[in-house]
Amino acid sequence: MNSIQEGGGPVGVAELRLLPEPLTPQTFYTGIHYGHAGQTAQGAYDGTPNARSAGTPARIAAAEARLGVALPEGLRALYRVQNGGESCNVAVPLVPRPQRFEDILTPFGGYEDLHPTESLATAWDSFLAFATPQDEAMAYLFRKGTDRMVVLSQWYRRTLFLDYSRPGPPSVGHVDFDDPAWAERITRWPDFDAFFAELRRFEVL
Repeated sequence: MNSIQEGGGPVGVAELRLLPEPLTPQTFYTGIHYGHAGQTAQGAYDGTPNARSAGTPARIAAAEARLGVALPEGLRALYRVQNGGESCNVAVPLVPRPQRFEDILTPFGGYEDLHPTESLATAWDSFLAFATPQDEAMAYLFRKGTDRMVVLSQWYRRTLFLDYSRPGPPSVGHVDFDDPAWAERITRWPDFDAFFAELRRFEVL
């Protein structure tokens, strides 16, 4: 690791470094989605691209028809390259020169993946896997608009989503739904292109 210099002396240790190359749909993925993977004869994870992991316009159109929305063109470009999957070490910098993990936001969470088209669902529907609107303790999740938030990635309840609850093209949001005050704490981007433009790869030192 490298020492962080400030005022002429070391004040800590650098934990990461941003890579200079811009992120593109062609460089976004580092592996297929685990839901598309099989196993080798020895029982190991098989990360080889296959028919289910391939991106196609038909899969995009089917997801849009099922959800009743039009996906942003920038997101469609990702799905044409591959049907979701792993994008390792992708972050949004929170400061001009991030060097520690607290200096970045990792919107794709601990799983570091974009959901496949067939797995796209609303935040409301994702909550139904463990809660109901009638449960008073969980009622804070089922606020108006969550049925119009399409989840792109979710790690526990830390969620990256497209927000169709407002007029116009969907904004992008990131929030921890485990926080009862989540509605006031959403990190937002005006559209998917603005979100993607901020993404940078980083390496751990």
